[in-house]
Amino acid sequence: MALRPARGVVEARLSAFLGTLALEAREVLIVAYSGGPDSTALLAAAAALRPDRLLAVHVDHGLRPAAERDAERRLVVDLCARLKVRLTIARVRPGAVSALAARSRGGVEAAARAYRYRALKKIMDRETSSHVLLAHTRDDQVETALMRLMGGSGSAGLRGMAAVNPPWYRPFLGLGKSELLDYNLRLGLPYSIDSTNASVDYLRNRVRLLLMPFLDRDFPGWRRGLSHTIERALLDSQAITDGARTIAFRPVAEGLLAAKADSFLAMPESCRIASLLEAIGALTGRSRLSLRMARAALAALGSGTRRRYRGGGIELCWRNGMVLLRRGLDFPERGGYFVVIDGACRVRAGRCVVEAVWTSGNGRGIRSDAFSFPIVVRSRRPGDSIEFNGGGKHLDDLFSEWGLQGDSRAVVPVVEDRDGIVAVLGSRFGAKDRYRELAKAKARAVPRLAVIVKGV
Repeated sequence: MALRPARGVVEARLSAFLGTLALEAREVLIVAYSGGPDSTALLAAAAALRPDRLLAVHVDHGLRPAAERDAERRLVVDLCARLKVRLTIARVRPGAVSALAARSRGGVEAAARAYRYRALKKIMDRETSSHVLLAHTRDDQVETALMRLMGGSGSAGLRGMAAVNPPWYRPFLGLGKSELLDYNLRLGLPYSIDSTNASVDYLRNRVRLLLMPFLDRDFPGWRRGLSHTIERALLDSQAITDGARTIAFRPVAEGLLAAKADSFLAMPESCRIASLLEAIGALTGRSRLSLRMARAALAALGSGTRRRYRGGGIELCWRNGMVLLRRGLDFPERGGYFVVIDGACRVRAGRCVVEAVWTSGNGRGIRSDAFSFPIVVRSRRPGDSIEFNGGGKHLDDLFSEWGLQGDSRAVVPVVEDRDGIVAVLGSRFGAKDRYRELAKAKARAVPRLAVIVKGV
């Protein structure tokens, strides 16, 4: 891949970075372009070095006032025209980010990032591109590591953002924001300033505007010290990762099976925890996992006669000298109801009565080929979603379609097996029962399990 000669440290850094990538000559290189100073420098440098097969993608999250977003959009369009770079603008419906943040309880920043990355992935598929450049700097890296340190992160988290994490690539992690600002000033490149950057409503802004100035004043060497911590964390994390790989869990029909239990238990605790957390993340799809839970699971596995742990949505146990990890069914939060069903039965749990009855293939109920026992019948949890119509739907959205509010939402029966939510039973509320969609078409006439919940 031929690059044009670099002008200055910014283009030199990007040129060296692009030279390490396996970019096909005709592949479209995507730049995530917010319109801010960092991504402006990245886009201009990329346009100077590789003007052909370049695409800028701007995502409007719908969070700021319309006038500010319109002005930013005009600036983005004008600069792309000046640099002769193709531009795609993706718009998120106003209110959608805030709604996702409320459902997931992950905060507005995380919700905006989810929408942004989703938009970038769709455009990647359309363009058959496998490389997206992100403009994170050394300053962003320090902020990230500081937040993770304060949040109790281990060595893997303290490494900060990865420069190479396909399909995401961050060429400027070794440069400070001041170097990008100087580049923009020298070339006369306009950029926008996001008004939300001055708001202390967001965690990263509070770290940048409140915590970091305090550290700069009272601990003047903290940035250098944290950078050294990041370097050591990288070395420690690599050693732990290599050890965990030797006892990595592998897929089997009913869960994830580790190596021989004796070998697993003989490894250092850090390697066992890393292996277990990675497997739990792969099994459940959760990105944030509890170290306390992992330690409790390993303690139960290595002591007593049962050698079994159940909690946090997983089960860990011995089997024939191996370690078996699979989804578990538990309801750790207070309130609501939770009833385990392992076949046709009638179960009373306090004021709640659950009946499960097999019916003919033409009746109502959950298809026998769409779930596996045991199942639980429970009240909803925050973040619940069910898979159908080719994707997932959050129960909050489903309940809104049904016109359910407040107390009614809290008692709608949810049926779940180890693979997720099987059914949401809305018929008693004047809606239709909704069932998990099967991966592929199967015979129509199969037995069905009718689940009736009374007393809630």
